[in-house]
Amino acid sequence: MQKYEINFKEEKVYIGIDVHKNQWHVCVRTADLSMKPFCQPPSAESLKKWLTTNFPGGTYISAYEVGFTGFSTHYALENVGIRNIVFNPGDISDSQKERSSKTDAVDCMKICRNLMNGELKPIYVPSPSELSGRGYLGARDTAVKKRQQSRQRIKSLLYRNGISYPKEFRESNKHWTRLFNSWLESVANELGGGEVYRLSSLLEDMRFAHLQSLEAGRKILSVVHQWHKEKYELLLTVPGVGRHTASRICLELPDMSYFKDEDHLAGYIGFVPDVRSSDKTVYVRGISYRGRRMLRSAIIEAAWRAISKDPALGMAYTRYIKRGLKPNNAIIRIARKVLNRIRFVLRTGQRYETSTAR
Repeated sequence: MQKYEINFKEEKVYIGIDVHKNQWHVCVRTADLSMKPFCQPPSAESLKKWLTTNFPGGTYISAYEVGFTGFSTHYALENVGIRNIVFNPGDISDSQKERSSKTDAVDCMKICRNLMNGELKPIYVPSPSELSGRGYLGARDTAVKKRQQSRQRIKSLLYRNGISYPKEFRESNKHWTRLFNSWLESVANELGGGEVYRLSSLLEDMRFAHLQSLEAGRKILSVVHQWHKEKYELLLTVPGVGRHTASRICLELPDMSYFKDEDHLAGYIGFVPDVRSSDKTVYVRGISYRGRRMLRSAIIEAAWRAISKDPALGMAYTRYIKRGLKPNNAIIRIARKVLNRIRFVLRTGQRYETSTAR
């Protein structure tokens, strides 16, 4: 009796994966064959075993949308020999029927179809070592946020109890100094028992968060000086870019060779307009919600500092204001210029020379 062996050699096998904590929903297709979606344990090894059994010899290409697992699923799939891409959920195309009957099976089928049609645009996947450095940034961001929350709650407590700031602390730039914190501790005499405990607790939380942010900042600078010292020193020559912004750029921004041009870089960070248009009506709804949010905020802060340090940027900002742009809109344009300067020093390896106004 003649025996036939199935072989998918040199044939591409597309796999759409809807990733969940307890299981993966998987859809597999080739140019001529489509399998019914199925569930499996959340394991790259299990998927590879199924593929080698049912599609032996094929070239396996998978995709999943970035989510709570981050890039760990990507690393696992790549390690077992499955070429994988990670994409933004907003990039997938679907029909109204698919949107109205959203299930995990439908989702993995959409991913598989989009992948096979070449409609999915992969996002940048950092290496494990890059993610390790970003962990310090996340720790500092969390600590700074907690510190800010504690400060807001302290001010709310003062307002709630009718306590006004002394004359020397009326201006906001005088807040959170050593003298201001000493005054806060003396306020306890004006409060009742429960509020005294609440204020003491908030002050302790604020101090602890502050120490955490300082420790994380030291770790960040240590990593940057170890792995990105030359890049870091180049960035400090750009007007407005300080230590924290330069460190964040070193740890969050991919190598400039990844970006095709200035627009690609601006889109990665999020300095592109969110536009809606119909016929002759165009609505510009500010900058895109997509991008590296914390990195974008850091560059915008650098832009505010840059307009007072770089005469050309200061003049450009003034022109935007005279044209009727609001300050927050004008500074976005300045931030884009700062970003172009950052791109220049990183691509060329040359220190930035401050522009002159003409």
